Amino acid sequence: MLVSLPMYDLPELMEAHRHFWSGLRRHLAAEGFSDTPEILDWPRDLDAAWASPDLLLSQTCGYPLRRQLDGRVRLLGVPHYEAPGCVSYLYSSALIVHVDNPHLSLEAFAGSAAAFNEIGSQSGYSALRHAVAPFAHKGRFFATAIETGRHEHSIDAIRKGKADIAAIDAVTFALLQRHQPERLAGIRRLAHTMPVPGLPFITALSRPADEIARLQRALQAAFADPTLAEPRAALLLKDISFPDIAVYHDIDRLEREAVGAGYPTLA
Repeated sequence: MLVSLPMYDLPELMEAHRHFWSGLRRHLAAEGFSDTPEILDWPRDLDAAWASPDLLLSQTCGYPLRRQLDGRVRLLGVPHYEAPGCVSYLYSSALIVHVDNPHLSLEAFAGSAAAFNEIGSQSGYSALRHAVAPFAHKGRFFATAIETGRHEHSIDAIRKGKADIAAIDAVTFALLQRHQPERLAGIRRLAHTMPVPGLPFITALSRPADEIARLQRALQAAFADPTLAEPRAALLLKDISFPDIAVYHDIDRLEREAVGAGYPTLA
């Protein structure tokens, strides 16, 4: 069985991840999953890990869920996070700029430089594309868009003057405020993007309905377990919902609106 929780992987959170998994593993055992691994996997190839038939539990982003993973995994649930820009199982991205940047409106950033973590990211790419699409002219808004590889690197690019604006997952931003405040020195939030369903827990498509129900009960128990309050708080985990996968059509809608506005790529 493959188990990973790879989405919020700051070094400062490794112990909290370990403790949360230890407790969740106990609840999984109570539901009949007795052969789960003792240690979380941290796969280098996330796409391969997510699509593996041996996948028991992982967390992905809503954008790949609707793209390369559509019809290849099952949705288990969506966590609620205790962070500005998050409501219930919805989350958004913080639009961030340098404190010395005088612009107060998103429209004013036309012709500037954007930084984003990766093209396949809802929070770093698609959310920013949708936010600026109404202001694009002939398919362009930014003078340049720089791919950085991680949200942290996008923040660094703004702090160092290599970019003017970026969209940062609201949970990542809150965790960095807590654990790496020096990284956010000189950074201010301009606004938040439109909220969409957050980063879902998934399992292999082949798992039958009775296993899905047992996995969901184990997750619900872990989120209610008072002995796991400390790691949940460290990870900003507040609650969990079990919506239908149709809620992720909102991500498709945001992409359609950007494309319909004549702005298919972040540029």
